[in-house]
Amino acid sequence: MANNIIVASTSVPIAEYIRKNVEQVTLMEPILLASDLEDLKEKIKRYQARLVFLESNFLDIATPYLVADLKGKNEKIRFAIFSFEKMVCQEVERFYNLGAVGYLNYRNGLESCLMGYRKLLEGKDYFPEEITEHFADYRLGELKHQELTVQDMELMRLLSRGKTADEISGLLHLTYETVKNYKSRIYKKCGIKNAVQLLLFALYMGLISPEELLKAAFGEGGSMMKKGVYGDSEE
Repeated sequence: MANNIIVASTSVPIAEYIRKNVEQVTLMEPILLASDLEDLKEKIKRYQARLVFLESNFLDIATPYLVADLKGKNEKIRFAIFSFEKMVCQEVERFYNLGAVGYLNYRNGLESCLMGYRKLLEGKDYFPEEITEHFADYRLGELKHQELTVQDMELMRLLSRGKTADEISGLLHLTYETVKNYKSRIYKKCGIKNAVQLLLFALYMGLISPEELLKAAFGEGGSMMKKGVYGDSEE
């Protein structure tokens, strides 16, 4: 059966509560529940879901690779985030940069969330205005212009965390020369000249947190400074 909606939460009572809310604005469209990432991935594939409502903790450790993996071959699927916790703009922006089309926070009230569900079910995006006015619109603006691929973003994420080309080649099962070529391509696409600019760019895109940036630059073992990474764009 196609066109299903999925609500994903590690808490069954929360998932049931969200399902009841969504049912208020749907026309009896099937709504499935998923309790973990593997369950979610399987249901996305089996039921060809068109819209997934993810509790924010599902994406706490998400990368562009993970989101792409969840989508699989279903290019039409859309993801929206819901939360009951107070969230800062940077966290919501990270979800946005990962491809989310909406964000609903129950601290803003039930009516606000129901309005968001209506817009999302109509095929529109929905983010509270107080958040979107602070967005750095990479996903629809500069990122689209640069045409960064999922692999580009994953490589950038690893580089910004202090991984060397040799380490990345093992993690991504690519040759050392391929990693170097991809890195050079990313630098050219983004206008990056050195690793300092790479860190700032990755931070701005939500691929690395401020804490991870500091660890990559100055932390034990992974220090980009100690490894001499703060050089030109080819090293």
